[in-house]
Amino acid sequence: MKYRGVAYYPEYWPEERWAEDIRLMQEAGINLVRVGEFAWTALEPAEGRLTLEWLQRLVEQMGAASINVMLCTPTATPPAWLTDQYPEVSLVAVDGRPLEHGRRRHYCPTHPVYRRHVRRITEAMSRKFSRYANVVSWQLDNELGPESGWCHCHYCQSQFRVWLQQRYGSLAELNRRWGTRFWSVEYSAWEQIRLAHGDQYSAALLDTSRFRSDCFVDFAAEQARVIRTQSPRAVITTNGMGPLYPPINYYDLFGLLDVAADDLYFDIATQDGNAMAMDLHRNIKPGQSFWINETGSGALSHDKVPTHGQVRAWGYAALARGCESYCFFRWRTCLSGQEQELQGVIEYSGRPRLRYAAVQDLYREWARLEPQLTALPLPTAEVTMLLDYDVLWGYQASRVDSHVHYTQLFQQVYRAFYQRNVPVDILPPERDFSHYQLLVLPSLMMVDEALAARLRAFVEHGGTILSMPQLACRDRNDNYLPDCAPVGLRELFGLRVEGGMYLRNHTGPDQALWVPEARFADETPRVRINGPDGETIGTVRSWMEDVEIEDAEELGSFLDNDFAGRPFLIARQRQAGSTLYCAAYPDPALMEAIVAEALSRTQIAPPPRLPEYVEIVTRGDVTFLINHRKETITIPVEAGEALLGDYHGGQVTLGAYDVCLLRNAVIGERATVA
Repeated sequence: MKYRGVAYYPEYWPEERWAEDIRLMQEAGINLVRVGEFAWTALEPAEGRLTLEWLQRLVEQMGAASINVMLCTPTATPPAWLTDQYPEVSLVAVDGRPLEHGRRRHYCPTHPVYRRHVRRITEAMSRKFSRYANVVSWQLDNELGPESGWCHCHYCQSQFRVWLQQRYGSLAELNRRWGTRFWSVEYSAWEQIRLAHGDQYSAALLDTSRFRSDCFVDFAAEQARVIRTQSPRAVITTNGMGPLYPPINYYDLFGLLDVAADDLYFDIATQDGNAMAMDLHRNIKPGQSFWINETGSGALSHDKVPTHGQVRAWGYAALARGCESYCFFRWRTCLSGQEQELQGVIEYSGRPRLRYAAVQDLYREWARLEPQLTALPLPTAEVTMLLDYDVLWGYQASRVDSHVHYTQLFQQVYRAFYQRNVPVDILPPERDFSHYQLLVLPSLMMVDEALAARLRAFVEHGGTILSMPQLACRDRNDNYLPDCAPVGLRELFGLRVEGGMYLRNHTGPDQALWVPEARFADETPRVRINGPDGETIGTVRSWMEDVEIEDAEELGSFLDNDFAGRPFLIARQRQAGSTLYCAAYPDPALMEAIVAEALSRTQIAPPPRLPEYVEIVTRGDVTFLINHRKETITIPVEAGEALLGDYHGGQVTLGAYDVCLLRNAVIGERATVA
């Protein structure tokens, strides 16, 4: 791990404490501190009165201790003097009420007055600190997004209309593309259009999501331009969130920056969700490692802290998947404020105890291993999933996302590969995917002709495509296409979708919609498929499609509902490649069988099956074996050289949350759980 970091808030603690903190950081093996993201008041207590000297002293002391600095712009928390003197910079809620001071990200990211102050403080900081060699990177703001809600101020409304005019050119074209004839929504003047919210046209909601994302991307880009003016070689990033964070298109955001970075608290998501977040961020910048700018050594709130071993296992999971900067939040538990329950590496008393010991052991171990792991290549994958933010926003814009839960569907598909320890890349549709063997389309409901042509070419050259339902059924404005799906791809899949139904049922005698407490049943019809592992019977949820096969093979069918006997899993074999189409959202057991069928149609050799949440990840000639379970796991290994862990007598023994690193490993079958 290149950078072994911690988030530090020197503005909060007495300066006479700094020397002790630095000493403890050195003893813990820390070589990076992240500072400044909430320090605007300390840096500028009144407009134009800059007090950067304390930060300068800190940077110099860190440099003397051989500790690098990630400097953050403090724009997530505007000071009280700013919001008081310039109330127009405050975020305005949908009801027209400006937010009061005392939280964070209560600013309007588009307002020119706030942008002016942001440029000024960013320029002052970058001019002051660009000459310090130990300032190795910059973080812009902090966790960009609608933390305090979306802004609906007059300026945002006017900018949204400008954005729409640039996108559509004329009001007539906007009305045509949005399809506003329904309910007489048609607009006759630009001033009639406002940012969409609630139960409004899905096309308007989708464009609102696009505009919101573009605003935050532009907000970050402006800060990056200011820093690069003073320091052209600066490494600039910001801290994203995951696994899938809908408000901002991260491919756009990090495409303008130098490194993709995530805030990943491993106790928030399941481990497969954490792995998906890391695989996504590793693929945002092709061929580059990603960073984790925040992670926890304690509980995110006030709950039980992770064990010593879990902190270590989570760290190695990040290292295995390509992380090169790992930063704990935070150094010391705060005495006050909204985050006083977020446990730091050391206690609020300032004393190093259990969490400090866990971080120290991990970072010192990484420092010892660094000569053997520095040159490792990134993990490689033969499977890729396509993530299209327009599709994600399109589901959110429609009434049915509460049924489909698109982000959950995406993770469910990923999980089936994770359970088999099959590496997966996550790419935007415009990225080149021709070198993969298996391409997964998780309900990619928007497919233009250019993408359709690339999908056809992928199969013609020997690739396999696995698609979930609702493929190529809507246009880029979230309107249904007046044709049988998948439009432009029916010949490729050998089928046509005649219709479908959502499975939230209000039709039973005691399931009426119009009652004080709406009663409903989420139907789960059964299906049967025949795969490489034999027959599997399972259930489906949310949505099922009425499919007619034109030139394909039925591998599974529905057993219940009006669709009983209709196709559920449809395959088409081409001369070189093949396609699989799933006509409903399957339960986990079915999903695993479908993934097995898809893999059987490729040349991919899956790693040995291990118990759930025991990971195998390979980087070059080094294989990481990581146990995220409490139980001891024994894994047969036919060959390998141990860099770390218990390997002898032809087997690896992984205790609770244990790790083993092997060079040139050949992993055997039949792992056992103690």
